[in-house]
Formats: sequence, structure tokens, C-alpha cells
Amino acid sequence: MKLLRTIIVNSVFTLNILLLFLVLYRFELDIPPWLQSVGRMHPLMLHLPIGLTILAGLLVVFRKGFKKKAFQNFLSFVICFSALTAVITAMMGLLLSTEEGYDPTQLNWHLITGIALSLLSWWLLWLSQFGQKQKNVFNISLGLTTIVLLVTGHLGSVLTHGENFVWQPLGGGETLEAVITDSTSLYNAAIEPILRHNCMSCHNDKKAKGKLIMTAVEKIMKGGKHGPIWVAGDPEKSNIIKRIHLPEENDDHMPPSGKPQLSKNEMLLIYHWILEGTDFTTAWTKFNAQDSLRRLADEAIQQQLHAMAIHYSFPFASQETILELNTPSCTVSQFALSEPALQADFYLGQSFTAKQLEELLKVKEQLVVLNLARMPVTDAEGKLISQFKNLEKLNLNQTAVSGNILSSFKELKNLKSLSLAGTSVEASSLKALDGLPSLTRVFLWNTKVRAEEIAGLQKQTPTITWDIGYQPHEIIRLTPPILVNESFLLGENELVRLKHNLPGAQIRYTLDGSDPDSVAGMIYKAPVPISKYTQVKTRSYKEGWYGSPITQYYFFRKGFRPISAELINPPNKDYKGEGSATLIDNKKGPSDNQRDIAWVAYREKPLEAVFEMDAAAIVKTFTLSYYDNYGSYIFPPASIELWGGNDRAHLKLLHRVAPRQPQEKDPSGMVRGIEFAVPPGSGRYYKLIAQPVARVPKWISKKPDKGWLFVDEVIFN
Repeated sequence: MKLLRTIIVNSVFTLNILLLFLVLYRFELDIPPWLQSVGRMHPLMLHLPIGLTILAGLLVVFRKGFKKKAFQNFLSFVICFSALTAVITAMMGLLLSTEEGYDPTQLNWHLITGIALSLLSWWLLWLSQFGQKQKNVFNISLGLTTIVLLVTGHLGSVLTHGENFVWQPLGGGETLEAVITDSTSLYNAAIEPILRHNCMSCHNDKKAKGKLIMTAVEKIMKGGKHGPIWVAGDPEKSNIIKRIHLPEENDDHMPPSGKPQLSKNEMLLIYHWILEGTDFTTAWTKFNAQDSLRRLADEAIQQQLHAMAIHYSFPFASQETILELNTPSCTVSQFALSEPALQADFYLGQSFTAKQLEELLKVKEQLVVLNLARMPVTDAEGKLISQFKNLEKLNLNQTAVSGNILSSFKELKNLKSLSLAGTSVEASSLKALDGLPSLTRVFLWNTKVRAEEIAGLQKQTPTITWDIGYQPHEIIRLTPPILVNESFLLGENELVRLKHNLPGAQIRYTLDGSDPDSVAGMIYKAPVPISKYTQVKTRSYKEGWYGSPITQYYFFRKGFRPISAELINPPNKDYKGEGSATLIDNKKGPSDNQRDIAWVAYREKPLEAVFEMDAAAIVKTFTLSYYDNYGSYIFPPASIELWGGNDRAHLKLLHRVAPRQPQEKDPSGMVRGIEFAVPPGSGRYYKLIAQPVARVPKWISKKPDKGWLFVDEVIFN
């Protein structure tokens, strides 16, 4: 035991010295992959020093229950391993802290308290050798260590799970940040809640996994380490769609395994929203009621509203009664196990009778939702329905009722939603609903009620929304044009091809970087030829519709393929592609995967490469294709030099350029290019020197971090 204790004491001392040294130089550390895996075991290891430190405290409190010698030996054993596991855990945490995605301030405090805990544990280990001689100092130190342990653990939970993780359940859980109204955008009403509940715990201002923050639209649009999370109008190429459809056991699947997963309808909702062009502003009520996106959004919104439902004061119906009322043509169920409110849905219209509806009077106090759509209900059932005093939602769509039934509903003081689509109701009969204080929405699709009559009703009863579905005069935003091309690197006879799935939609485009609108820009009538590196901006228009958002693409023209290419400086070991072949293989790198072999990346050294051209090639232009993603520290080159000549050992400078560096609000997550002319007769050999940004802008990071340079292709035309 003495030998083991001596080994542990010396090991803990040495490891703490090493820990302090590594902390001082942590920004210079280059952690190999196997050590990164060790660092990721930090959450697993940290439970040992926590448990052992608490056990030491319990031993001290209940020391009278042990014999003196046995107590001292057991306490010494616990303190030894508490100090050893504390320093190992701290070192693992230090390794983990070099990874991206954590709030720097919170990370620093967690790191400081973790190191303090390790040092205090070593101090306890040193004191424990004196036994009763330093009893008071030991007890005070153990108390201080326990306090630091609690603080460190709390900071770790905040770093991992977010603010108020422990106490949130006592506060009543989550609530919607904003009330959903008819003017709420579809994004805020249906898409943002999905992202908030499933993504923002890991992608927020305090914990930005993959350098992706999703707490605000402008931060989402910046993208993360792997680029933008979606491509407007193209869900198949959108990173978020790819990741949520990966197998759950895949490391890239989102949300991660073990976290709440998206439902099938939530996946479809995000898919259709991206397909429609990622509209952030249009109200959800302005979308065509028959459209897939609108139907999915309606369902999501209703689920949210149900989740916010008030707590009911009436008693629960007995489970025996509920079971008795359930038949093959009628289901009766509770909204939630904790609420007495019931919903009844009828099926099989051919077997429906008024007696079945009368049976529901056994739960008339608890029934708040009644769905009679497509049932052979007539005005005669009005008095029966009026007995369900707590009814909040009534669906009479495509039934045989007329406006006469509405006068029976005067007692339904809690009715909030009434669906009368496909009935023979007329505008004149709707006045019978004026006295219902809770009614906020009436659905009148495919009825005799005309749009001009709705305007009059709206003035008389502004608290009720009279919904007659999609009307031709309503203005809806178009989706952007669809790019048909599969590659942005075009061959000699390849053209830019666009299309729009809505008949009659007009596509306008520009090739000079200006924004197209309903007047400016060329009308797309046929595929567009591209002779050089070109930015193409597109937008779709149609009379009676809002123009689509602008989409932009960068196209490159294939050029002469060099005889050879040589990288003078090797690329970063994590992004080395296929070496020099990557730059001349006519393969464009994907914007959503920087680890693809089509990319090479530089950070510490410049990209320096030499190319040999065929003697018959007459080079007129040079183009460098690069990627930008500012949130991931990926920037355009700080400078580019092109040297040329017929003697590789004696090249002359042909061109030097310092590309414009982005500003804070500039869009990113795109593959762009830099092109300039090459003087005639510049020779067979060309040397490229492209410098990465020496320091990222302060609006990205206040630390003196270097920028990355990602390049996928060098093109000579």
C-alpha cells in the first residue's frame, strides 16, 4: 500500500505540473486524432473524482463509525484515487477544450475551476499523509474542494446542456416565445419551433457545435463548419436534410443518437419548406391551403397550440366510460394523461346515427373536440351538439348542415374553432355566431360565402377570422428557379440550364453581378452559354405572385489541363485531398463537405504550386476556385501571385492581387473564384502562391486565429 501511495503521489504531482504547462500553451497544441478520442472520454471519466470526493466527505462526517486505523487507511485510499482521477479528468477536459463549438468564456471558467479542483485534490493528498496532525486544515480543504467540485460540475452542465438545465423543470418547462397569429410567418410558426426543440441545445450562442449557431435567422444563414445547412429550393442538396435522414447510429446523424428525434411530419415539413425557397417572412395563412407545405404547417401549429392548452378544472371521465364509447366507427381519447379533456372522431359515415352522437352525452362535460366531418349530420343534430358546453373545436366539414344549425350553438361559449367547409352555409346565417365570445376562427372553404361578403363580416366581427381558403387575388411568393446543371464546371458545349415547375413562371437572370427584378435582367428563354468564370443571379416572376428570392451561382469554364502539377508546400494533414492532382482533376468541391477529397486546405503555410502546360496551349486567363465560410474561419486568399516563364528556375511575376476580404454581413458558404488575365507568351511554367488570411477579423474571433484557405481547382483558359 505504501509503494502504491508513493507512486500515486508522485504521479499526481508530475501530472499537475504537466497540466499547468499544457494550459499555458493550449492555443499552440496540435492534438492528434487518437488524443482527441481520449479527450472525448472526459464526460465518462469525470464521475470518478466527483464520487470519490463526495465519498471522502461522507467518511469525514461519519468517521465515528470506523476504527481509527481503518478510517485513516480507507480515507487515504479514497483521497489517492480522487486526486489521480481528478488530474486525469482535467487533462482529458483540456484536450476536449481544443475542439470547436463551445462558448469561450464559459469554457475558460470551466477549465479554470477544473484545474483548481485538480490542484486542491493534490493538496488534500499531500495533507492526508499527516493524519490527525493536520485534521482541521484537511477538513477545511476538503470543504473547499467540495465547493469547487460543485461549481465545476455546474459550469460543465451549462457548457454541455445550456443555461438553467437543472432548474428548468421547476419553472414549468418550455413555452412558445411568441403567440402564433394569422400574420406570423410560416417559419416562425412551424419551422423555428422544430429547430428550437431539436437543434438549439447544441447550436446556440453558448455552445456552437460545428461553429453553427441557430438562435437567429442571420446566424443560421452564416452556416457552420460544414457550410450552409440548406440550399433554398433544393432540399436534396441541403445538409440538414442529408443529416436527419442518415441512420441514427451514424456519427453525422442529427439530432445525435440518444436525443429526441424528428417525427416523419417534421422532416417532411422542413423538406417542403426548403423546396419552396426557405421563405422567412410570408405569413403561414398566405400559403395555399391545399399545398403540402401549408397542410404540414397547419398540423405542426395545432400541435403547438394543444401543448399550450389551458388546464381544465372539470373532473376526469372514468376509463370504463371512455372504453365503452370507443367503437369501430368512433374513437374517444384524452389529449394528455394529465388532462381530462376529450376528443371524439367519427368514421364510417354509412353507419353513423344520431344515437351514436347522443351516447357522447355521457362525457359532455369533458368533450372539447368533436369531429363530424363527412358524417350524415343535419340541422336536426344542432340541439344535441349544443349540449356539449365545453366544446372548443367543432368540425362539420362536408356534412348536410345549413346555416340554420348555427342558431343552435348560442350556448357554446367556449367554442374557438368551427369548420363548415363544403356545406351549404350562406353569409347571412353567419350572424348567428356573433354572440360566441371565444370564437376566433371559422373555416368556410367551398361554401356559398363570397370573398366580398367576408370583408363585411370581418368589419362586423374583427375578433373572428373568416377563412375561405386560397383565393386567386391573394399574393404568394414564388419559389426560386431550379438549376438543372449537376456541376458548376462547364465543358466546351455545356450551357447553364434553369427551369421552374410552375407553368407560366418567368425566369430573369443576370451575368454581371447585378440583381435581377421584374424589369432588369434578361428573360430566360434558352440555356445560357458561359465563356468564363461568371456569377449568375436568378429570380422567378409571375403575374399575381410575389417574385422569388434571388439565388446566385458561380460557374467555371473548363480549361487546358496541365501536363503536371507539383505542390511545393504540402496541404494541411486533415485536408490534403489527393495532393496536386486535386487542383487539376476538373472536379469541383461540394460546399457542404470540406472533408471531400476534392478540397485541399492551407493555414500555416501558403498554397505554393508549379504547373507545366503543353507548349501548344495559349493561356489567356487564370482562375482560382476557392471556398468561403466565415463561421468556420475559411476565407478568400489574402493575396495571390502568379509567376510564369519557359524556365522553371527563372520565372517572372505576371500578376499580384489582394482579393477583397468579406465584411460581417456578407453571405458565405459558397464556392467562388478569382480570375485575371495572363499576358500573351507567358511561357510553359506557372507558379501560384496563395496566402491564407494571417488573422481572422475581430467580428469572427477576438483571438489571433489564422484563417483557412480551401481550394478545389486551378483553371487555365
